Amino acid sequence: MSTDDSNPWIQLFKKVNTQYNAGAEFDNNTVYGMSVAYLFVQSLQAAGKDLTRNALISAVQKGGFQGPGLVPLRFSATDHSGYGGEQLTRVQSGKQAYFGTAFETDSGNGPVNEYTAAPAAPPANGIPAAS
Repeated sequence: MSTDDSNPWIQLFKKVNTQYNAGAEFDNNTVYGMSVAYLFVQSLQAAGKDLTRNALISAVQKGGFQGPGLVPLRFSATDHSGYGGEQLTRVQSGKQAYFGTAFETDSGNGPVNEYTAAPAAPPANGIPAAS
């Protein structure tokens, strides 16, 4: 994810950064941290109110989480690969910008395919919906 102000995830993360991060610099490390936090909140919600290590592991392995990633997130009891593809970026004057098409593949010898599905949109309030 770039720091492109037209991206709705970047808009959300900048709002959160301004409101809760005491004016810290907003860069790709901030975006990465907030992306991980968003997915972790989904994991906690799926694990339920009586949180245990096993409930959290089970929730993560069940999967189905969507967030600011550009390609599908793959994680299960037998697959810990994370995002299953990528899109190229260019960094110019300290700003990252995606170009071209996103691609996905498996962790083996599977084909590399264009990934054209629309990315998930963030919820208006910024909080993942409990599943």
